[in-house]
Amino acid sequence: GGKRSGRYDDWGYSHGDVRYGGAEEGDPDMREVHAAFAQVQGEREVDTANMEILRKAEEEEARTDRAALLRERADSSGGSDSGDALPPPASEAEIEEARLIVQKAQREAIEREKMKAKAKTASRDDLQAMINARLALK
Repeated sequence: GGKRSGRYDDWGYSHGDVRYGGAEEGDPDMREVHAAFAQVQGEREVDTANMEILRKAEEEEARTDRAALLRERADSSGGSDSGDALPPPASEAEIEEARLIVQKAQREAIEREKMKAKAKTASRDDLQAMINARLALK
């Protein structure tokens, strides 16, 4: 009994010493977890880089489209001496209609902000009532 355990002690191995052999290094499951984590991190970095590339490509495309549109306008009006005719000035009725539309949009925006604030603390029934009231307005 005792002599046998003494031999293991000579090796410096203890069942309680997690550092020996490194539980994480030696455990295939932990190696797999670390590898999977590293892979996900790598994929996230690639995704972030790809999103940045896409964003820049979209910006460049938008710039190119704008430039082409401006060139097209310049080409089309270049031959005519008057260019595009201006639309007639807005009538009083059109101005009033536009003003009413803007006022309504502003009122609705204020109402939406109030609803958002209420929704944060509302019960399910309150939310349903708010939705129903909103639908009734349309």
